[in-house]
Amino acid sequence: MLQDLQQPVTDLRRRFIELTEPHREALWSYAHRITGNAIDAEDLVQDTLLRAFAKLGYLGQALHVRAYLFKMATHIWIRQQMRNPAWETETMIPDDQGESPLCSFELGDILGWLIQVLPPKQRACFLLSTSFDFSNKEIAEMLQTTEGTIKSYLHRARKTLAARATQTNPTKETCLYKEVPSGVLQQYVRAFQAGDVAGLLHLIDEDASMHIMGDWEEYGKTQIKNNSLHYWSQEQLERKAVYGMLDGVPVLFGLRKNASGDMVLRELMQIHHNGTSIQSIHWYYFSLDLIRYAAAELGMACITEGYQG
Repeated sequence: MLQDLQQPVTDLRRRFIELTEPHREALWSYAHRITGNAIDAEDLVQDTLLRAFAKLGYLGQALHVRAYLFKMATHIWIRQQMRNPAWETETMIPDDQGESPLCSFELGDILGWLIQVLPPKQRACFLLSTSFDFSNKEIAEMLQTTEGTIKSYLHRARKTLAARATQTNPTKETCLYKEVPSGVLQQYVRAFQAGDVAGLLHLIDEDASMHIMGDWEEYGKTQIKNNSLHYWSQEQLERKAVYGMLDGVPVLFGLRKNASGDMVLRELMQIHHNGTSIQSIHWYYFSLDLIRYAAAELGMACITEGYQG
């Protein structure tokens, strides 16, 4: 029975988390910069950790944990981007064209957003080299190519960024709105704030899925009722759900009243619906990096359970 494997796998997963946790903050920062928004960054981190864990039995060699995670994230993201026909094939340019005018570059400054104009492999190489201190050799191993190719990617990236350095930074809105869009979301918010499990279940499709990001998944209304919503209903803190934007992506921010009586950020949710019922919920409850980032962007405090799956 598959259930017989649950405890050994759980123990192995716990050990995997212990080994990867020291590198998680840097991995999230890389994912945020390469994707351009916090929700996609969290999804990329979760996908990376899931695939990295699944590949453990196939490694066949000793690997540096940090490099392994960054390589996995880079490959996942590049494969996703290459499905987009908007990106042209990345061509090489000779290395003898001299140093680019933009020979050094601090991503923390106002030009950091410009990396979003770079094709996928150039963007990955530029970030890995300038922000995360990987050598050309290490990056070449990650992308399974030559150091010469990496030098060409970096040269082309610097040339592109130098040419666009005077462009205006397009802001990606992060804010809380006073009103929630009418319909399903509005009903969800009312039920959420009232702690009304029956009201939430009324909105959820029979075949809906609940994704507690980084922890577990549930399929079907019955599973959702008996698991995530059951535990959620036991929480005693006063709740509030506010519709808003994070890096330009619409989300629901879940707030709680802390011991001082202030509303602070506790979670984020993405609700996918068809206008009449909810098909899936991505619940970012254990995503500490995302929660902390969102709270900082909103200028408020946050609370967590001190747990990261």
